Amino acid sequence: MLPSVFGKKNPLMHRYEHVKSAVSIIWYQSKRIIAHVILYILARAYLEKYPQMASSWIIAPWNLSEMMHQLAFGCLVYSTLQLPSIPYTMFVALAFKTPCIPMFIRPYFSTSLREFWSYRWNNHFQSSFKKTVFLPV
Repeated sequence: MLPSVFGKKNPLMHRYEHVKSAVSIIWYQSKRIIAHVILYILARAYLEKYPQMASSWIIAPWNLSEMMHQLAFGCLVYSTLQLPSIPYTMFVALAFKTPCIPMFIRPYFSTSLREFWSYRWNNHFQSSFKKTVFLPV
């Protein structure tokens, strides 16, 4: 059974529907690119300076260096996934005059697992899946 989220509009999308003019799209996406490049560079530099020191798969809260390593790796993965989608989103928004919807909407602010998967993670797949699979069925 599919969750009831597919029948509703994502409440977090209203923030991005106002970004429609070409100048605002380019400005908004360039800010996102700069932020993610900085995040990628910082995470990559940390991981190169301090190579993996994990002693086990369990993250111990008292082991700060292991927690920092996991946090840097998570930031690296997030920015690596986000960076290729920004130019694509900008091209689609400019070419088809559609709202500029990012792939991820601040997933680190999720308060529950449902909010994370339903509203904040991989919005491109979610919207296309809704249009092609959920609504026709």
